[in-house]
Amino acid sequence: MYTFEILFRTGDAANDEFVNAVSSLLSALYKNGQISAPTWPMATVSGGMKAFFLAPAVDALDERHNNRYVQDAVAHLRTKFNATFEPVQVGRDPESNTECVCAERSGYVLFTHYLTIESPLRCLDCFSPVPLYQAPPSRDVEYYDVLSWAGDYKSCDTLQMHTAVGERFGEDQLSQPESALSKQGREICRRLATGLGKPVFYYLHKARGRSATSEHERRCPTCDREWLLEKPLFDRFDFRCDNCLLLSNVASSVRIVGAG
Repeated sequence: MYTFEILFRTGDAANDEFVNAVSSLLSALYKNGQISAPTWPMATVSGGMKAFFLAPAVDALDERHNNRYVQDAVAHLRTKFNATFEPVQVGRDPESNTECVCAERSGYVLFTHYLTIESPLRCLDCFSPVPLYQAPPSRDVEYYDVLSWAGDYKSCDTLQMHTAVGERFGEDQLSQPESALSKQGREICRRLATGLGKPVFYYLHKARGRSATSEHERRCPTCDREWLLEKPLFDRFDFRCDNCLLLSNVASSVRIVGAG
């Protein structure tokens, strides 16, 4: 990801309507996958207002990626407040992965976890994040359904990672193919796959297991086919079912090698 700043120049930066208009533009950019997090520090400065945010790629703010909501927000700022603004890349965020640059992709993975704000769409060939705006919108002309699922997933992952209140609930939501979270995610995978014309896999996270032996004997939970891989995919996924488009891991509690 990359850190950007935008200076919005206007004659009245303290105007509440102007502040709301700036926030509306940034929100539209987030829902379109052009900004990586739903929060953006802002500061009133001489001549206007400055905002800072993370974006998934260097070209994320190019106008060619704008959907109609972004275009409307831009037009409102320019006509209502005579505002001028231009995004400036500050530099690469050193704690995040670079975006996928594969010329061709054989498929995708819907994946996130409680610590990341990167795109929840990953390349199946390099596992690097794929900016959402590179995929056809999964609903309407934006990706808010994908981002909402990612937010719910992170909440459940946080519950099971904190191992206190709601731990078992979080684990079940992450690991069961028929949980409310998984149903939502798998439906998103189906919609994305239709638009992309490529398979989109869903990841079932397994935290607990009885033993390494029982884990390696697991079969696909939806079609009961064998799905253990000869070697882990990206040092993370030990199971893959091309029939059900599911990925999973040997339970973290018993995994000895290939952890990622």
